Amino acid sequence: FRSAVRTLNNPTPGPPKPDMQVGGTAQQAPDGPPPGWSAELSYNAAYRDFQGKKDDVAIEELAQFLKYAPKSENAPNAQYYIGQIYYRGEDWENAAKAFDAVLEQFPANSKTSEAQYMKACALMKGNHKTAAGAEFKAFIAKYPDSPRAHDAHLHLQELGMEAKRRKE
Repeated sequence: FRSAVRTLNNPTPGPPKPDMQVGGTAQQAPDGPPPGWSAELSYNAAYRDFQGKKDDVAIEELAQFLKYAPKSENAPNAQYYIGQIYYRGEDWENAAKAFDAVLEQFPANSKTSEAQYMKACALMKGNHKTAAGAEFKAFIAKYPDSPRAHDAHLHLQELGMEAKRRKE
C-alpha cells in the first residue's frame, strides 16, 4: 500500500499543474480521461472507497479525479480526503503535504479550516513541534470560533507553547 501511495504522490500530493499552456488557457493533456470518464461518477466512487477505508483504491481514484477535474467543485474535498488517507495510515509527512495542498490550491472552500487543523495535527504527530505550534496558532487566529479552536489550544499546551487556561 505505502509504495503505491508513494508512487502516486511524487513529488507532492495534489492536482497536477496544467503543463500545456496556450494563450493563457490550459489545454487537454495528451493522456486525457479515459473514454466515458465522468467527474461525478469518479468522485462518487472515490468517496465511497474512502468511506469504506479501501485506501489503496481510493487514493488512486482521488488522484485520477484531481488529474482530470482539478477545477471541479469537489476538488478541494478530494485533496482533503487524500490527506485523511495518509493521516489514518500514519504517514504524517504526506498527510501534512496533502492538507497543505488544500490550503495552497483551494484557499477558500468548506475544507480550509479543517485542512489547516489537520495539517497542524500531522506536523505534531510527525514530531515537527515548532511547525505544528505555528500552524495551531495560525488556525486559532483565523478560526477563533471554530469547534476545533479548543482542541488547538490543548495541543499547544501539550507542545509546551501555551500556558494552561483557567476555566471561566
